[in-house]
Amino acid sequence: AQHIDEFTVLFYDGHAALSAAMVGDTSCLQTMLENLGEYLKSDRGGWNKIVTSQHGTDLIQGMLAMSAGEYGEAADKLLSSISGVMKKIHGSKSQKSIFLLTTVYCCILSKQEKHLLGAEQKLKRIYGMEWSDNPSTTSSTTLGQNSTGPFK
Repeated sequence: AQHIDEFTVLFYDGHAALSAAMVGDTSCLQTMLENLGEYLKSDRGGWNKIVTSQHGTDLIQGMLAMSAGEYGEAADKLLSSISGVMKKIHGSKSQKSIFLLTTVYCCILSKQEKHLLGAEQKLKRIYGMEWSDNPSTTSSTTLGQNSTGPFK
């Protein structure tokens, strides 16, 4: 990734981290985490610093874990930060939804029930959909756990 000299804005750096994660550039992600840590220790202030201090580390660590194929860890980190990221960073829904979809992706690949439930909750919230034709089916069996769900 080109942009790793210093941490600037969570919106931009989050997208750069996703790009690095998708190509497996863990060195870039480590550098981004170091820069993020320096930014958080700096005297800089403002809205971005508040948002970054609340959600930035988990977002970038989640991308690093995803890059390493550690989908359970990635899902934990991303689930803990995604609501704040979606509400607080600037950008359009389209520009921010890639973070939500990445979170869902990691949740599904982790294959852990708590993550599958988290993915389903996030998707329902965005799309207002049910994944099961049977309303009595519990959510733990509707996403990734049985042959009727969309994520077999």
